[in-house]
Amino acid sequence: MNILLSPIRSHQFLSPAILSVAVVSAAGHNFIKDIIVAVSVVVAVGGCYFAYTQHRRAQVHVHRLMKDLSSLQNAEDALSQLQQQYVTSPCCLSY
Repeated sequence: MNILLSPIRSHQFLSPAILSVAVVSAAGHNFIKDIIVAVSVVVAVGGCYFAYTQHRRAQVHVHRLMKDLSSLQNAEDALSQLQQQYVTSPCCLSY
């Protein structure tokens, strides 16, 4: 009853099946599929490179933006300090 489940018997059934698949795939080799796969790989690698360069450019842009915002904040603080000194200085009250 257990003849089909034994490892030896299953190996005997699988060997011709594997051989037929190997023969059919070798006989039906299609170079157009190889070209399509190669082009797909090139496009995928190109897309990854493009995404990497865009990410790096965005990081540089954000770094410059943060630097500019920091200098703008410093300028606003200096202006606020000057306005406060102008309002509270005694020389301005003599007009």
